[in-house]
Amino acid sequence: MKNTTNLFCFLVFSLLCSFVASSQTKPLTKLPPCFYKRIEGTVGKQKVIEMDLVKIDTIIRGTYYYKTNINPLEITGVIDATGQVTINELGRYDIINERYPVMATFKGSFVAENLIKGNLTRIKNDSIYPFELKEVYQAGSGQFDLIKKHKIQGDCGEGMCANFILIYPQMKKGGVMQEKINRQIINILLSHYAEKQGKKINSLDDLVDDFIERYKEEEKNFAKLDANTKPAWTHYNEVSVVFNASNILSLQFRSEVSESGEKPLEVIYYENFDLQTGQSLSLDNLFVKDYKPRLTAVAEEAFRRHYGFNDAQRMKGFSFKNGVFELNDNFTVNKKGISFRYNPYEIAAYSMGSPQIFIPFDQIRSLVNWDSVLGNLLKD
Repeated sequence: MKNTTNLFCFLVFSLLCSFVASSQTKPLTKLPPCFYKRIEGTVGKQKVIEMDLVKIDTIIRGTYYYKTNINPLEITGVIDATGQVTINELGRYDIINERYPVMATFKGSFVAENLIKGNLTRIKNDSIYPFELKEVYQAGSGQFDLIKKHKIQGDCGEGMCANFILIYPQMKKGGVMQEKINRQIINILLSHYAEKQGKKINSLDDLVDDFIERYKEEEKNFAKLDANTKPAWTHYNEVSVVFNASNILSLQFRSEVSESGEKPLEVIYYENFDLQTGQSLSLDNLFVKDYKPRLTAVAEEAFRRHYGFNDAQRMKGFSFKNGVFELNDNFTVNKKGISFRYNPYEIAAYSMGSPQIFIPFDQIRSLVNWDSVLGNLLKD
C-alpha cells in the first residue's frame, strides 16, 4: 500500500512538472503577425533605454538608445510563436567585410503583450545584464497599427514569380491630425511608385494590381522566347517608425525592388511629421534662417572624421560634385541628434554601403529654431 501511495504521488508530481514546463513554452498572450511598439525600460540596474520596435512575421527590428548616450543603435533579430526573441545590436557598416557587425544581443521573451524580459550580452567582453522593457506611449507620441499587403503571381518555389510585399503604419488616434498623417504615408508610397512608372496611381490596391499586370505582360514576353522560363520580380516596401516622441514622428521608407532577376537594391528615405498638426517637417522648419552653411560644415567635419580624412585631404572614394562635400535632406531625428543618410550610388560605389552622418544637437544648438517642435524636444 505504501509503495502504491508513493507511486501515485510521484505520478502526480511528474504531471505537475510537465504542466509547468509546457506552460513556460507557450505564449502568455497571442502576438499579432505585425506590430509597432514604443518601448521603455532598463538594462542592468540603472541604464534606461527607449526603443522603437517592429515585428513582421518572424522578423523583429528597430532602433534604440540609452538616455545617457548619443547615437541611436540599429537592432534586428527574430521572434518565434512563443514570443521568444533574439535581437542583435548592430555596429557601423564594415566596408572591408561588407556587413554590419553584431555588438550585443538581447535574448528574452514577451511575458505579456506589452512586456519583454531577458538578458543582454555584450559581445566584446561577454558581460550579461538583465533587461525589462515595457510598451509606453508618453504625451507627444502616437500609436500605430501595422498593415501588411502581400500578393504573389506565379510559383515562387524556384524564385520565378512576382512577389509583392508592402508594410506600413496607420495611426490609431488623433482625429484630423491622424487622418493627415495616414493620408500622407499612403500618398508618399503612391508617388514613389508612380514616379518610377511614369503613370498616375490612385490607391495602394491599384499599385498592387499594376505591379502584377506588368509582370503578366513580362511573362508573355518570356514565353515567346522560352516557354519554360519566367521572370523573377520583387517589390518590397516597408515603412517603419524610427522616432516617436515630443510631437515628432520620423518614418523610414525602405524599398527593395528588382524587375530584372538581379539582387534588389535597398533604398531608404526618411519623412518627418509634426504630431500636433500632421504637417511634414523639413530642415527649414527645424532650424533658423541661413542655417545651411554652418550645418553643412559640422556635417563635413563628422563625415571626414568617420572616414579618416583630414581637413585638407580629397575625399577619395566619394563622388561629391566638384569634390565639395554636400549635405542632402534625407534626415531623421531623435532626442540626441540628427542623422543624415546617403543611398547606394548617391555619393559612392555600392560597396561603400549607405554612408550616414550623426550630428549631436550639442554641436548645433545655435542653429535650432527654439519655437519649433525640435526646440520643444530639446527643452524637455
